[in-house]
Amino acid sequence: MSVFFDLHQRRMSARQEEGAFSDARVREFHLGLAKSFASNGWLNLAFLSLDGEPVAAKYGFIYGNKFYSYLSGFAPDYSKYRVGSVINMYLLRAMIDRGLKEFDFLNGEEPYKTRWNTRVRRVVGFRARKSNFLFRLTGSIHGKARFLNRVRGSRTPGELDL
Repeated sequence: MSVFFDLHQRRMSARQEEGAFSDARVREFHLGLAKSFASNGWLNLAFLSLDGEPVAAKYGFIYGNKFYSYLSGFAPDYSKYRVGSVINMYLLRAMIDRGLKEFDFLNGEEPYKTRWNTRVRRVVGFRARKSNFLFRLTGSIHGKARFLNRVRGSRTPGELDL
């Protein structure tokens, strides 16, 4: 994992970005996760080496019939040789040989993902937070609507006529 962390951070530094593992707590989390996933047979940590030196790495997981490609890294000096694409090619072949049905590049719109994928899934996220004011307001509205429904004789449970 430390070799992977280094390759990832070197790649991100070359792009003048922070990288996922710049925080020690994040590294510790992934070390624990990798250990747990490895004990379950889910971890896939692949390296591409040149003359014994790791030049690219892919960190992912296998679960069911699917490979989840989480993060990658490579030595920036070798980017002109497209070592990221080379390791993807080898991994795709290895996953096909294992009988897996899907190779998921996960979230993100990096150009390499569209070169390798046949379809795109949109990921939508949202965050919900309980606000005391809004919680009381919606509770009050729903309570009044239930009362009005009872007075009006509405027989449909959960129906709110406002």
